Amino acid sequence: MPSFQTDGRRRAPLNSFRHAVGVMPESHVQQKLARVSDEIEAGRSWRAKEILQGCIATPYALEPEILEAYGKLLDSLGDRCEAGKYLFLCGQRDPEYPEYAEAIAVFLDRHRRAPASDLVALVPSRIRQAGLGSLPLAVQEELRARGATEETFRPSVPQPRSLAESPLVEKAMLGGCLTVVFLLGAIFLVGLKTVWSWLW
Repeated sequence: MPSFQTDGRRRAPLNSFRHAVGVMPESHVQQKLARVSDEIEAGRSWRAKEILQGCIATPYALEPEILEAYGKLLDSLGDRCEAGKYLFLCGQRDPEYPEYAEAIAVFLDRHRRAPASDLVALVPSRIRQAGLGSLPLAVQEELRARGATEETFRPSVPQPRSLAESPLVEKAMLGGCLTVVFLLGAIFLVGLKTVWSWLW
């Protein structure tokens, strides 16, 4: 099982997301990783996975260390393609970590024919919301080389509908129109009956 403590090997800088909005303090990240390590050492890899998986939907997803840890754990559990995605996103390209390159190659090879939009869609939404420019430089360059742009990277935000376009408003307007037509018809019939009574 992977360890998330320092292993003595030199590590290339990750060019972290420290400039991204909503990033977590480094102490919080280390505390989270310590919890993950504790769960793994206790033989509860499933719990460690739950912790890291939960992080991906929070500001922790903007931390390369969290992405790296999740990728390492997934790889140790046999999910090499999904591991490659998170190891790719973490930006760690140190040649002293050949296992990372292997997992990343599996992930990219799986999607080598996919358009940039499909590849970008695999990126967790929390990261996409932060923008392409908030990723480590190595990841930015690789995604741009595949056709990704700042505009296509960010998740599309549905345009709010005006009040007049609301389904409830539309139904209310239709109901109001039908009511007016009914009242006018009733008035016409009453008037016609009154005129008829006058004539006869």
